[in-house]
Amino acid sequence: MDRFFSPSKKFIVKKISSGYIFIPLEKFELDGVYSTNEVGYIIYSLVEKKYTFEKIVKFLCDKYNVKETHIREDVRNFLENMKKIGIIEERK
Repeated sequence: MDRFFSPSKKFIVKKISSGYIFIPLEKFELDGVYSTNEVGYIIYSLVEKKYTFEKIVKFLCDKYNVKETHIREDVRNFLENMKKIGIIEERK
């Protein structure tokens, strides 16, 4: 069964010189700011576009010309970490 995610309304994302940061909208603290690289931001932007887990994996495989087995676990871990932090939410 495919998994669906959506951005939470608890963070905003901003581009910085070395990548992207997610800034909490509630109770700002420096230890609550999270950063990611270009690939992480691509995954986040695909979540914003309502791509499912499987579609995100396929997009990245096609973009970077890598096998699905090499990317699936990395995408799963990244999404789980973003969900745990509260940057994204899993939809039913």
